[in-house]
Amino acid sequence: MLPSAIVAIALGGGSLSEHLSTPLLRSVPSSLVLTSKSTPFTDESNAEPFLLSLRQAETGMNIVTPVILNPIYEFPSFHSELLDQQLQRYAAFMKHSGVPDVLVVGSSRALQGVDPTVLRDALRDQGYDGVTVYNFSVNGATAQVIDVVLRQVLTPDQLPKLIVWADGSRAFNSGRTDATYARITSSPGYQALATGDRPIQFRPELPTGTIASSKEPGTVCVDVPPIPREDLSAQIAVPVKSLCHSWSEANLMAAQTSTNDAIAAPDPLGQLSGAAAAHPIHIDELGFAAIDTRFEPVSYYQQFPHVSGDFDGSYRPFSLEGVQTDATRTIAQFAAEQGIPLVFVSLPLTADYLDPTRQYYEEQFRWYMQQLAVDEGFVFVDLSQAWLYENGYFQDPSHINRYGAAAVANALAIDPTIPWSATR
Repeated sequence: MLPSAIVAIALGGGSLSEHLSTPLLRSVPSSLVLTSKSTPFTDESNAEPFLLSLRQAETGMNIVTPVILNPIYEFPSFHSELLDQQLQRYAAFMKHSGVPDVLVVGSSRALQGVDPTVLRDALRDQGYDGVTVYNFSVNGATAQVIDVVLRQVLTPDQLPKLIVWADGSRAFNSGRTDATYARITSSPGYQALATGDRPIQFRPELPTGTIASSKEPGTVCVDVPPIPREDLSAQIAVPVKSLCHSWSEANLMAAQTSTNDAIAAPDPLGQLSGAAAAHPIHIDELGFAAIDTRFEPVSYYQQFPHVSGDFDGSYRPFSLEGVQTDATRTIAQFAAEQGIPLVFVSLPLTADYLDPTRQYYEEQFRWYMQQLAVDEGFVFVDLSQAWLYENGYFQDPSHINRYGAAAVANALAIDPTIPWSATR
């Protein structure tokens, strides 16, 4: 039995009885540690580890918290350790700082792909001082999973002023089995939702004003960064109702310069090569996993096979019509009803990842999301090809590291198509 004083300190200070009696999910540890399994997860697709790490939601990610810091959590599990932990962290965040102005959601690509601290600071530089940001991403999250989180797990008064949904085509592929969604919806936590119970028993004070989108009704701003000159022949014409801004080289250089200023160079001795390298992944108090590893193709492919997109299970079969699109439409309509601007960000990929097969599917996805954004009234920001040859921004060919996450945050902060004024 731990001394009550130590437990109280671990729970964030105050008496033990105070922490045990609060209806809010109790305070959380200052650092959540994730450790990747030493043996890479494999399935019938035989895809590369960098592809499978994107699917570690199914079986490949362990979450470890020291016993002394392990928070008291009374709500039944959602059969997703990271979702359970994110709920505890989010509750603690709201208790300390209130409901965030900006909520980042997505899969593991967003978990390590959008740095909330850098985004907060970059927005301050743009005149949006005091904006709070939380990254509520869950490994393996598809559109269906995000729908559950936003509409069922959280209550309307626990939602932000603006939602940034960051991910890629896999989250919208209705052709694949959605194992994460199936696991969550069969969990005791999900069953408890049906009774009207919610994981976070916290009712923040409602703001005195209403949240208004800066977009006029029916107007959608679509942000399309340039495809490198080598790939200009691959561009396809996409009719859209409103093209408010196109990424220029100056935009990208500005974001990159801000990133270089924001993050110091890592210790070269601390660099690990390969997405499946077994090292602790720390999630900070804002829900973000900062990954130091830099993608180095030569050493990477000495460890992992180079598998063509023809054999990538993320695209086989590939269908953008179905349950994931239905969930996306539901999310967009729900956000509109709540007066919350919704921004979808297609996260960066490397040129190494985009072989002809993947390029073909990603172009389909880009066109589809542009059209869906127009139809449903959300903002689409396409950064998928913004830094194709900046391997230092990536952990592996399809996951960005903390340097890429900072670049993404800086790029979003200066993007005029995003209605940041909603955060005021």
